[in-house]
Amino acid sequence: MTLDLASAAPATTRTGRSAFSPTELRTLLSSGLMSFPLTDFHENGDFNEGSYRSRLEWLMPYGATVLFAAGGTGEGFSLTTAEHSQVIRAAVETCGSDTPIVAGGIQRP
Repeated sequence: MTLDLASAAPATTRTGRSAFSPTELRTLLSSGLMSFPLTDFHENGDFNEGSYRSRLEWLMPYGATVLFAAGGTGEGFSLTTAEHSQVIRAAVETCGSDTPIVAGGIQRP
C-alpha cells in the first residue's frame, strides 16, 4: 500500500479525534523521518510545557512523518498521569495538524 502523506485523511475515533489505521500508521512509520523529541522538565522535575512546545516548533521544519511523545526517549517513568496527558496534548496542539503523534504508554502512578 502506498500512502500519499500530503493527502492522508485519518479516520475519526468515537471521541472525534483523528486516528490512523494500523496499515496507515505502519506506512507512515516506514516512510520517512521519525522524531523522538526530548520532553522538557523544570529543575524541580515538573514538565516544562512552554519549553517543550518551543522544541516541537523548532523540529517541525525538518519534516518528520511521525512524532513520538511522552515516552520515546525514556522519560515516561518520570511523568505523572497528569503530565503524561499534558505532554500528549501539547504535542497534538503544536504538531498534530501536520504530523501524526504516537503517544507513549509508560507513566508513573
